[in-house]
Amino acid sequence: MPELVLPPLTLLLLALFGGWAAVDGTSVGQFGVSRPLVAVLGAGLIVGEPAAVLPLALLLEAAHLSVLPVGAARYPESGPPAVVGAALYAAGPQTPGALLSTLVLVLALEWLSGESIRWLRSVNIRLLLPCLGRGVRAGLLERRHLLAIAADFARGMLLLLAGLTLLAPPLHWAAGVWGNGVDPLARALLTMFLIFMLAASARLFTGRARLFVVGAAAGLLVQVLR
Repeated sequence: MPELVLPPLTLLLLALFGGWAAVDGTSVGQFGVSRPLVAVLGAGLIVGEPAAVLPLALLLEAAHLSVLPVGAARYPESGPPAVVGAALYAAGPQTPGALLSTLVLVLALEWLSGESIRWLRSVNIRLLLPCLGRGVRAGLLERRHLLAIAADFARGMLLLLAGLTLLAPPLHWAAGVWGNGVDPLARALLTMFLIFMLAASARLFTGRARLFVVGAAAGLLVQVLR
């Protein structure tokens, strides 16, 4: 469908969940809600299709195994874009071609979302400048801190709403281009993507854990070549 039509309550819950996923990355908690696996499955529960979005959850999580959001490093943000991708994929035909198209667009949105983090950091610096120096009241510092967290939450909600609006038309177009006749090609590309992501993350593991990751990638390669 060229336009994604969701019930108002579902859209509100998705927006709130997108805001939560945004602040969970670094601002508040870091409970893991911003991880793609959790964000996609949570969005799937909201739209009523948790099982359908599981392949997208696994692929996005594999892409982020080696991403560590620490310090002031530049990195793609996974939380809100993953929620967007889950909602769009659940509303579509859920074919391998649709899954591949959703994956590509979500990864692109993640980089834009990461740039919005850099922009928010510059805003936070200006926000906290009055709190520098001696004699700063604790109440002022606390209010500015809470304001920065609220801004991050609002950023996540806006990313969610903008992502749903902007990505629905290209996904509709891609679904028409792929069709059902090239689903085997899409399935092969998805499998290769998963293999490369697991192989790239192998450096994070040692000993038997690394052997497990390499073995999983080799098993997937055998499956796609059969």
